[in-house]
Amino acid sequence: MSSCGDTLRGVCRTSGTPSSLVSRTLLASRAAAPYSHFEAILAEKITRRTKIVFALILLSAPVAVFMAVEGGTSLVLFARDVATAFRATPAENINTEYEPELGWTAKRSFTSPNMYGPGIGLTTNQRGFRGKAEVADSVPAGKVRILCSGDSFTLGYGVADDETWCALLARPDVETVNLGQVGYGIDQAYLAYLREARRLEHHVHVFAFVTDDFRRMALDRFLGYAKPYLILNGDSLTVAGVPTARRDNALRAARLRRAVQSLRTAELVARVKDAEASLTGDRIERLSAAEVRAVTALLVNDLARKTAAAQRRLLLVHLPIERDHVNDASRDWREYMRTICDSAGVPFIDLTPALRRLSYPEAQSLYLQSSAAEGMGHFTAKGNQWAAAAVARALDSLAMLPPRAMPTHNGSVSR
Repeated sequence: MSSCGDTLRGVCRTSGTPSSLVSRTLLASRAAAPYSHFEAILAEKITRRTKIVFALILLSAPVAVFMAVEGGTSLVLFARDVATAFRATPAENINTEYEPELGWTAKRSFTSPNMYGPGIGLTTNQRGFRGKAEVADSVPAGKVRILCSGDSFTLGYGVADDETWCALLARPDVETVNLGQVGYGIDQAYLAYLREARRLEHHVHVFAFVTDDFRRMALDRFLGYAKPYLILNGDSLTVAGVPTARRDNALRAARLRRAVQSLRTAELVARVKDAEASLTGDRIERLSAAEVRAVTALLVNDLARKTAAAQRRLLLVHLPIERDHVNDASRDWREYMRTICDSAGVPFIDLTPALRRLSYPEAQSLYLQSSAAEGMGHFTAKGNQWAAAAVARALDSLAMLPPRAMPTHNGSVSR
């Protein structure tokens, strides 16, 4: 039998292994045991942390992607808005100029043969009215004169001088005068009419509007110009914001402000500060919707009184935009205007029902589409013809115009 117990001799006779080496190995293994346990615990902790970090990465990755996309989109929109601020002057600002009482008005004796595209020109006469013909204060003998009030739909934005619905109402015994102005609200169209009515003889006033003209009544600035607005003063109206401030490059400054305010950082700061109208840019709503309604009621009643006193006739017309074909968002304003007109005894026609009787392709053909260089969303030449025919039928049915001349059997005309 082997004997390795003789540690004094330090020799294991069977294996030949020095006993000192065995002892050192045993001691080393005993000493290493605690460290191996520690390493296991440490490894377990590292594994747990790795899992946690990996899980956080998985969870945060979609958030990081969203933030990158959102931030990138914000920067792209910011760059686009800045470029827009310095782009060429839009068409609606080429033919307008500052006017202290109305904010802006069409330039007088203005001519641009290709204003809205090749061969689609815009002309104003010496009084700033749309068209080449000059207009005298008095009505030509043997004629009935119609004044057309309104915004760019009345002006005929996007079509030639003789293609506007107002111009198409003219006939040998009827003269039309187009007072339409780009960007006007109902308030400005009303004020412009009152000023011209003091100088221009006329028999009929056709006051046309689109639904957005109500919203413009609440604003103190539009198209980069300051504008007047009407406020209630008991049972009467007062013009506020006049004389209007000069433009002083306000459109470009307003666009730059909107570009900065479109950034999410700017929006966050604005919300923290609870800034007033943080995203309204250069315009502030001075009137609430209820106040706009009250102002509109007084405005229509004032027009009715002045029209009756001057022994003239008044017709209000709602011109629909393309989305009125399927969208009923304008219904409340249209119904409110009808209620006001019925109460004031003023004839009112709403062309929206007539538009909805058309198929969508037919309705779409009445409006300039995105391919048009200028005037997208306004009436095409066909749209102006459609509106003119509807207004003419209303004028005839209300006996506001002389009976149309009818040929007799011998070739003469009778009325």
